[in-house]
Amino acid sequence: MMKTKTGAAVLTGLTKKDIPVEVTSDISPDLGGAYYPNLKKILINPECSDDLIASILVHEGTHALQAANGCKVGPYLNMRSYFTMNKAMEADAMKNQLFAAAELKALGDASVY
Repeated sequence: MMKTKTGAAVLTGLTKKDIPVEVTSDISPDLGGAYYPNLKKILINPECSDDLIASILVHEGTHALQAANGCKVGPYLNMRSYFTMNKAMEADAMKNQLFAAAELKALGDASVY
């Protein structure tokens, strides 16, 4: 993902914000990975393939950077605002995940795409 503009921006952001990534089986087997705000780290399921891990890192990395930059959902929001904010954050993470995959494909590597 470092070959792509979008992936490099997310992964460099994780390094600058000192957000660790841990590959561990201490994550639900139903998940490929997740950002845990209370732990301030990304956990990745070791059962995932390398291409899936690359995609997950960009997606969950975006969530980690959202939180590090002060964007969060919480009890201070009414129900409508909570769902709107949550959907906007998820859309942003999906956008980065898809852009990075398309950029990688344009470079000749369609493994993530």
